[in-house]
Amino acid sequence: MTRIQPLLTAMVLACSANIAFAQSSMTWRTDIGTGFDSNIYKAPSGTYVDHASGGQIVVPKTHSGTFVPALVKVSYRNGALTKNSLLLDYRFSGLYYLDGAFDNANQVNHRLRVGDEFVLRRKKSRKDSVYAGLIVGRHQRLYLDRDSGDDQEFRNSNVSERYVYDNRGVELNACKHTGRVKLDAEITLMDKDYKDTVAISEYDHRYLAVGGAVKFRLAKYTKWQIGYKYSVYDYKERPSRDVLGSLKGAPLKYVYHAVRTGIRQRLLKQWVAYLDYEYKTRSDEYVSYHDYSKDQIRGRVLFNYSKNTRVKLSATFWQRDYPYAFAFDDPTQALKYYEGNNLELSGRFTWIKNRSVDVALAQVDEDSTDLRYKYSRFLARVRLAWEF
Repeated sequence: MTRIQPLLTAMVLACSANIAFAQSSMTWRTDIGTGFDSNIYKAPSGTYVDHASGGQIVVPKTHSGTFVPALVKVSYRNGALTKNSLLLDYRFSGLYYLDGAFDNANQVNHRLRVGDEFVLRRKKSRKDSVYAGLIVGRHQRLYLDRDSGDDQEFRNSNVSERYVYDNRGVELNACKHTGRVKLDAEITLMDKDYKDTVAISEYDHRYLAVGGAVKFRLAKYTKWQIGYKYSVYDYKERPSRDVLGSLKGAPLKYVYHAVRTGIRQRLLKQWVAYLDYEYKTRSDEYVSYHDYSKDQIRGRVLFNYSKNTRVKLSATFWQRDYPYAFAFDDPTQALKYYEGNNLELSGRFTWIKNRSVDVALAQVDEDSTDLRYKYSRFLARVRLAWEF
């Protein structure tokens, strides 16, 4: 982090110089609701033999319960009518289970983005711009035992806070319009500082992402896009595995390449359809044990029943193949393979300006040769939203 600290400081000072000289605007949104979760801890679907623990027979216990989802988003722009603007964006999201027995499944996330946007050209609703800023955040989700829902332990020590981390970094985004084409580019550099659980290796790492996308209007009612993203997760302590799945001392490093493409098609006045495909590869830089390739396809249909009411149906299917890794990290088992399906039906009704009700039903199913990660989950949610 020390290498990027001077850049962050200079950026904040540069952004602050604009505050007194231009008009400002602010928008905010808050959501609150209730929901039901049929499998809070993603417990495996049935009894299995845990080959990672010496062949122990495990009988998972599924827990269900109600929860409260919460969301707060605040965006501030100083210099809304100028070419140079200070932008601040804060987001809070929380998931709280009402039964105290499940409060270890609660999740809380904070994210703050501060930066400066320079508009190169503006024409109607389109603008060419460059944005540079910093990101800070805190993310709290505990490391839990899927089979029981208990806090995860390692050698008789509680390591449940292993997934809690703070992040800080910088980002640079740019967009350019030319005719029917929109070009986007982004760079993100971030340090993630995880809770030190002492008994087990930390997940601290540096994250780098570089990507871009091209969006093109093929016809009056048809849009197409394609994008590419390169990313690196460079861990400080998390150990790699050798070709037999055993942990080794070398720090883990993953390199990802992802290509995404999608099409948007207006079918009728009230109907819009989307179809997206992503192909992603991961390289384990030690001995390739955790290499994988992933295919994902997602379809969505949006129905605008009226100005105030809309319904969306989405379906996602993905699969992930590991050419070298073994299920349970046991060389006597089959190669790792994961696949999943996600079906969601949602709707929004706005009964008063800036106030709406969101309803969603979702079914999630995941399968794997590693039976610890085979589960089904049903989610239902109702939220009230205020937006200004």
